[in-house]
Amino acid sequence: MQCANPWLSQVIAGRIAAIRARAEANGICSLEEHMQELERLREIAKKNGQLGAAVSAEVKRGELMGFYVLRRENTNTNYNISDKPMTEEEWEEKYGVRTPGGTPSRKH
Repeated sequence: MQCANPWLSQVIAGRIAAIRARAEANGICSLEEHMQELERLREIAKKNGQLGAAVSAEVKRGELMGFYVLRRENTNTNYNISDKPMTEEEWEEKYGVRTPGGTPSRKH
């Protein structure tokens, strides 16, 4: 949608740019602050001999910096169970056909 008044379009575009710039600046600052806080907590944990907590804080810093990729695998499997077995023709259609010699052959 375009505005009929070019001056008003410039004012709106400038305002949007200013809002975006402020939002980006706030996001970067909060990320930096978060990283510094994790570093501070890591150092406290190291001084207190809590190496597990120190490693955990460092891993979280690495995640924030994008060093780690969290991978998730969907292991859900749906099995269709029927009380009626497949006919020989259905089996051959789904899993392969018989060659003229009578040996099964897989479809590709």
